[in-house]
Amino acid sequence: MESKRFITAQDVVEELGVSVSYEYKLIRQLNAEREADRFVVIKRRVSRQYFDSRIYGTMDKKEEV
Repeated sequence: MESKRFITAQDVVEELGVSVSYEYKLIRQLNAEREADRFVVIKRRVSRQYFDSRIYGTMDKKEEV
């Protein structure tokens, strides 16, 4: 997957293999967290950096060996 600053719902479905309804819920949750921290969010998109840090616990999705 190409490197993008924001990822969409479809990107989340492809990356995590989850249902469409779940990924919308996940994006809403992540964006609500960012709004609580006073960041501007874009509906139906989430920051790649924030997504990676919350899902993988790191700033990028590369697994450490």
